[in-house]
Amino acid sequence: MKKIRIVTDSSCDLNKDIVEKYNIEIVPLNVAFGDDIYTDGEIEKDEFYKMMANSPVLPKTSCPSPERFMRSYEGEEDEILVITLASKLSGTYSTAVLAKNMFEEEYPNKKV
Repeated sequence: MKKIRIVTDSSCDLNKDIVEKYNIEIVPLNVAFGDDIYTDGEIEKDEFYKMMANSPVLPKTSCPSPERFMRSYEGEEDEILVITLASKLSGTYSTAVLAKNMFEEEYPNKKV
């Protein structure tokens, strides 16, 4: 029986119990307030909302690097199911596909 790993980005908003139960790998997006960049999860929600209220600019998100996605694909599983934001909403999908191509070249026995 093949083992499958589930990978998603931090826009998924899954609760901790589901993530732990199914061993889901969450690749964090980046959040920028002006020149200050945070990895999603680095700051608590309360702090995020305070920053949003006090900042003259709205926060922006950016996608994880292909290397970060590649690290999330590593493991003993035979296949990896990747679920991201839609390609029209974010560059995260394109980054995940780029990482998939790089990963499958390096590990031809794995399927993403």
